[in-house]
Formats: sequence, structure tokens, C-alpha cells
Amino acid sequence: MTTRRAGGPAGGRDVLAVLHRPLLALLAMAAPLAAVGQQSCPPEYDTWVKMTALVPVTLAPHYRVFMYASPGNAVTAECYNRCRESADCRAFLVDHARSACFRVSRLSPNSWDQPGDTPVTAAPASTYFERACIDMRGAANRCAGRAWAAERVPGYELVGWDRLTIAGSVSRAECLQECLKPKDGWECRSARWDSRTGACYLSSEDRRSQPDSFRAGSWGVEYLENQCAEPVSAAASCAYQEFTNVSLIIADLQITGLDREQCQARCDAETNFRCRGYSLRPPEPGRGVAWLCVLHGDDTISVGPSALYPLPGALYAERAACIDLRVSCSRRVMTVTLQSAGPFQGRLFVMGRSDYCGAEGRGATSTSLTLPLDPDPNPPRLPGPAGPGVNERCGLRLARAFGETNRTLVSAVVVVQRNPIIQTRGDRAVRVGCILTGEDNPPQNLTLGASIAVASPEVENNGTAILNVSSTAPTVRLRITDQSGREQPLHETQLGDTLQLRVDVTPDSSPWGVRATHLVASSADGQDSYLLLDSRGCPPDPHTFPGLRPVQPGSRSLAATFRAFKFPSSALVRFGLKVNFCRGGCAPVNCGAGIQSGGRRRRAGSTLAPTPFTTSTTTPAALAAAVPEDVEFPMQLAIVVHSPRVVAASAGSAGSGIITLDNVNGADPASRADDTVCMSGGALVALAAGALLLQAVILVVCCVGARRHIKNHIKMEQQAYTNPAWTAAAEDRRVTWADQ
Repeated sequence: MTTRRAGGPAGGRDVLAVLHRPLLALLAMAAPLAAVGQQSCPPEYDTWVKMTALVPVTLAPHYRVFMYASPGNAVTAECYNRCRESADCRAFLVDHARSACFRVSRLSPNSWDQPGDTPVTAAPASTYFERACIDMRGAANRCAGRAWAAERVPGYELVGWDRLTIAGSVSRAECLQECLKPKDGWECRSARWDSRTGACYLSSEDRRSQPDSFRAGSWGVEYLENQCAEPVSAAASCAYQEFTNVSLIIADLQITGLDREQCQARCDAETNFRCRGYSLRPPEPGRGVAWLCVLHGDDTISVGPSALYPLPGALYAERAACIDLRVSCSRRVMTVTLQSAGPFQGRLFVMGRSDYCGAEGRGATSTSLTLPLDPDPNPPRLPGPAGPGVNERCGLRLARAFGETNRTLVSAVVVVQRNPIIQTRGDRAVRVGCILTGEDNPPQNLTLGASIAVASPEVENNGTAILNVSSTAPTVRLRITDQSGREQPLHETQLGDTLQLRVDVTPDSSPWGVRATHLVASSADGQDSYLLLDSRGCPPDPHTFPGLRPVQPGSRSLAATFRAFKFPSSALVRFGLKVNFCRGGCAPVNCGAGIQSGGRRRRAGSTLAPTPFTTSTTTPAALAAAVPEDVEFPMQLAIVVHSPRVVAASAGSAGSGIITLDNVNGADPASRADDTVCMSGGALVALAAGALLLQAVILVVCCVGARRHIKNHIKMEQQAYTNPAWTAAAEDRRVTWADQ
């Protein structure tokens, strides 16, 4: 077995030579820092803080000095050692796509030491490590051997899970060290620090245990995650969520010669950093026959699903959100019980039968779903393509084994949907079942983990409104972009990706402000809808969608950062909202609970009756003379939310098994025909056009052939009448009349 470093998609499979010093061992990353340049920070305080896919805006290009590169290999460990040995290296940036790193000059401001907010910009496929001086004496045993003590995400927060509030105003470092200290009866896993007030809130949850509560916050808010906390208890149903034919671009450690079980065990046993997932990559042609096990300190929660790059034959697996799902069976019913840390307001239902085999959360910490078991040894079967072995009641599948002990496996796929209406990244689909044996043996309960995958056609993403009442003629455009807010709008994305919904005002210096209200997300057919902003512009569910805020202080444009979601019945999500113009700008609305949104009109005014949503709206002449505050402009756009195809191995002691889910509310995958073909809307239109063109060509060919056939037939008749044989016979013929 050989250990080596992994790189991004450009390579990552060259075995490194064994060096005389263990620079490439990740354990060396946790060694005490050199005294050079650190006289002001005691050794027991020295540590590093990591940011993923984000860098401070103050990190100008001229502050970045090339330090090291090794194409196709991970460079984090070598970069770490080189940076700590340099007197003026206070931070370093790792570009995983190019397998290169850059040290940050001492002249660059240290964002960790800054007392205020840390403006950041997106830096995909990169990690930023910054030297920090934090009192870790209370967590010395737990942080021993850790390469970095914390991860930070400026501008984000974990909402609704505060466990302890630190009194007074504290610094960023003091807030983190309070979280690192051991607590009486609970573990601090994350902290929320507000640079404006110095407030610090500690939580026993983090962005992975409560993914739906992790969202973009207001200016000055910062999320800090404790990397020294003990792992989550194995009592909960924790499984690995697997993605086929892809790998994560950010890699930390690579080992050859391991199979999937060994690679997963290696990830579970890793202590130098928190292993969030692993990849199993096939060998490259001409580079041996051993598969590669790659360990990742990040996952799609920290870098987003877009960090997965295609790699045929590969398998990427990451730790799924832990859920406490319990199954109990009797001879007649199967009871599935969800134990949640907080009030559960979502739904439990059997995949494909949500209308009549489900249970609604009532705000309790325990939610149960009871499924009847048919005691008839020959239960009725579902009509249609479902085939044998499917019980009619709630789609329970039966599998029988005959031998000395006859056994029957009864199973179903149960979906845990956190939101009662929409599907989010934190939702899970779990296969549960019972083994029914003889009368003397009680039923045996099984729980197998799974996840969800969808596919839908492409749609356009555009929405524009023009106010034609002044010389400045402000234009409002509604669009959805990635986290960086780039100009090009997105037409499709992955479930759980970080997105921005932007209401852009052009010009941004216009005297007219804009107010956005009545933001509604709906499915493709309009049957399902979810209110994101109410009539005041306030978010009813800030966990799913926060309020719109100015892009920057003084800007007329509004933006909100959220994670992509979808409806169970459709991957197409339509967004419709109404905008009002405010002369001189719109005052912010206080929505309560520390939430402010977009703005309200500075003076009251009546509103027109709602009009149908359109993708492009120009103010008619009749409205040009109206007071702008009295006019509501409806706007709409749409986006397709995909999920990667996922397979999930079994979790628990129920034995091995793999299931694949293609949707939630549709038919059971077992009932689908093997020859089913899926295609996008564009491909379907192209196919129909091709069929019509082919018919037209056939029709033209037939017409031409018929005309040629008729012409040839006439020509042959003419030739027959002018045949010399016929004319010679006519000249020699004698005719005798009757009277002769």
C-alpha cells in the first residue's frame, strides 16, 4: 500500500518519491509552528484557520507570491511547511485545480485579526489558510494532531440553534476559543459571531447536522466551526451518500491499493483532519492497475455540488446528514419513527405514495409513520408495470426465501422531507424493512440509507421591467446567478448549490429605489407553490430564503443568497415577484428577529390589481403618468434544479445492499421498464422536427417519382402508336364493306 497526494481533475496519480523528511505527511501539518515570526504568540496558541472557496477581497494579486507547485498532486502539506518556515508568510492560498499554492505577503492585512467584517470573494477549487493566535489550552487534548482548529465562513450563520450566548462584546478569536473549551454536558460544534456588536452565540449543531438552517446572513455575521469537536455519535443512522462517475476536486490524501470498504474505513479513522468524504478513482491507462483512494477534508456542503467533476468509473462518497430513524415491526404493521433534535414540521411518506401513505410533522421531536403489512401470503398485486413482488398497500416490496426457515423481507422507501412543501439539500430517502420469520421469532428490522436524484429539461432564465417615467429610465432585471454574482445568469443548477437571486437596477445610481414583495416559488405545472417573501418583503421561512438586501451599502440593486431547492414533483422551479419603485430609495423593513429586508415605500399608496406574471414587462403609456409607488410590476424567471445520480450503501447492521432512487413523488423505480429513455425538451423538439422533415422529404420523393412514372407511361404509349410494325400493317390492310 502506497500513500501519495491527490490533485484535481488534471491528474493526481503520480507516485511521489519518498523524501528524507516527512513533509508530505499530514501529521506534520499539526506540528508546532516555528518560532520565526511568531514571538508574540505562545506555542500553545498557534494554529490555523481555514476558508474554503472564499478569499478576502483584500488579498490583491500583488500580495500573492508563488510558493510551490506539483502538477497532479496535493500540495497542501508542502505549502504549509514552506509557509511556516517563512518569516513574512502569514497565510497561503492553495489552488487545487492547478495543484499550486501562493504565500501571502506580510504587507497584506490579516483578515483574522481585523476587528470588523471580512468582505470575501468567491474562489472556486481553492482553500485559504490563515495563521491565528487562539488560546487552545482548554482543548489541547482534542486539538492535538489537528492541522487546523477551525473553519470560518464570513457572511453565513446557523439559524435557530443557539445554545449559549457569551455575555459582553468579544473578538472573533475570543468567540472561537469559547467554543473550543469543553462544556458541561454538551459539545460546542459551531459559533456565530457578529462583528458589529461583538455578540457570540455557541451551538451544539453545525452546518452538516442542520444543513437547512445554514444560510447567508446579514453584513458582519460570521460562521465559525470547531474542528476539534468529537464525532457525532454512531447511534444515529449516519451513512455515506455516494455519487457515481464523479470525484471532488479538493483532495487532501491519496492511498493506492484500497477497495471501497477499506477506503471508507481509512476515512473514518483519519485523525489529522476531519475526513468528510472519499473518492475511489480507477487506474489510468499505463499507470498500474491499483485503484486510488482519495480522502477529502471538504464535501459538497462546504464547496457545493459544482465542485464535483466528471470522472468515468469513479465513486465519490461523503458523510450524509445523520438522522435517527427507527423501525419496529409486528405481524401486521411496520412503524417508522423519526427522532429529531428539534421540532419537526416536515413530512414522512413512502416514495411514490405521498398522498395516502404519509405522516405530517406536528412540531414534536418524534414523528411516526405506520404502514400496514398484508398478512395474506398471496396479497393482491398492483396493476400495470409494477410486476410481481410488490404489495398493493403503500408500495411495500416483498422478497421471500424458502429453506429450513422461511423468511419474508418487507421493505419500503421512506422519504424524510424537512420542509412540508419543497425539497431541500438536507432531505433523505431511506429504505426500511422487516424480516418476517416463523411464529417463534420476532420480526427483524432493517434500515438502509439512500438519497434522491432528478432530471428535467432546460429553461430560460430572464426577467426585465422598465420604468418609463423619468429621464433616467431605470431598468430592473431579475436573475439568478452563482455565489459570486457574475453577470451571466444560471439556467440550471444542482440541489443545494449556493445561489443569488438578484434584482438589479440599472443604472445603480438611479434616483429610484426598488422594493420587492410577493416572491413565490412554484412548480412547473403550478400545482405546488411556496411563499418566499410576503407583502412587506419579509421572509416567512428565513431558513429557506432570507430577505433581500442591497448588494452593497448605497446600492439600489437587491440580492439574497440561498441554497437551491426544488419541488418533489418537478425539477423546474419558477420564481415570480412584484416590484415597486420608490423615489429617493426604499426604506428597509424590520421583519423582526433581527431580519431586515429590501425596503418599503416611503409613503403609502394604493396598488393596482395583480396582473399575470410575464418574463418581460414594459410600463404602458397609461401608467407613465402614475405615481411610481402605486404601480406593481410582476416579473418571473425559472431555473432547473438537478440532483446528481446517487447510490447509497447500507448503514447499520442490516447487511449490505444498494438502492437507487430517481424521484420522490413519482413511481417506484422498481416499477419502471428497463428500456425507458429520458431526454430533454430541446431534444424532443429536435426529434419531432426531424420526423416532420423526413416525412416532407418522403412526400417530395414520392411526388417526383409519380410524375416521372406518368411521363414515362405517356411516352411509351406514343412510341407504341408510332411503331413501324403498326404503320406497315395498316398500309397493307384491305377493308371490305358489307355492301361490296
